[in-house]
Amino acid sequence: MGKIGLAEFERIKKNFLTIYKDLKTNVIALQGTEEGKMIMEALTKLDRWFLEEFVAKFKSE
Repeated sequence: MGKIGLAEFERIKKNFLTIYKDLKTNVIALQGTEEGKMIMEALTKLDRWFLEEFVAKFKSE
């Protein structure tokens, strides 16, 4: 991944958080089902990846 500026990082972060929030809201309908549980686990892993990997990579560049 090449270097990105702060404005580009903020745009990516905003888009990620919007998509994440929409997905999480839609999963509420599946709450209590096996599918809902699997999707929430995947969203949690995605959130963790974004915070740990993407943000850390940006800060290190």
